[in-house]
Amino acid sequence: MATAHERLMDSYLDSFDGWEAVGWLGQACYFGRFLLQWLASERAQKIVVPVAFWWMSLLGSVCATAYAFVQHNLFFMAGPCINFFLFVRNLWLVRTGQPLESRVFVPFALGVLTLAVTVALWSWDFSQPLPWVLVGGCGTVLWSIRFPIQWWIAERRSHATLPPLFFWISLVGSCLLLVYAFRTGKPIFIAGMVLGPLLYGRGLMLCYRKPARAS
Repeated sequence: MATAHERLMDSYLDSFDGWEAVGWLGQACYFGRFLLQWLASERAQKIVVPVAFWWMSLLGSVCATAYAFVQHNLFFMAGPCINFFLFVRNLWLVRTGQPLESRVFVPFALGVLTLAVTVALWSWDFSQPLPWVLVGGCGTVLWSIRFPIQWWIAERRSHATLPPLFFWISLVGSCLLLVYAFRTGKPIFIAGMVLGPLLYGRGLMLCYRKPARAS
């Protein structure tokens, strides 16, 4: 007789279609980009962001937005939809090293942050019990603002990097969304969050690592 877990997996496999493949591709890009960034940072013993990180982020955001839209899961659609444009800007910053002029940067930054918060609040799913509304909603807000904040710092430094604040926000947001992902029972959402706390925690360790003294 099949167990509850086996019945759940059988039901998931029966419903697997092309959109599931798109969702898995998006999560593979998201996981692969931080794995690549982590390996490069371990070799350098400091935070390093390869150009491939931003290209994988672009592809992942397209796939994740499309899958979440089809699944009618707005919690997981808000972040990728906003961050797509920030990934494009980071790639342009890597290529040119030229930050936006103040007269363009200030209104653009305010617009991006306002859009991030608005979409995050709009995606707040009040059909869930209140505790899950708070967990998913707070996780989504953090997830939605982490790359706008990263982009703001990158513009100020004229360098597309991942600062400590980015890793702190990612760590807390990923923990909240991982809990919410288990609530949804969707393997794609769980897979996308399960290793996040480990990678972001290690990123923080590298951010605060003191450089070795020359002998």
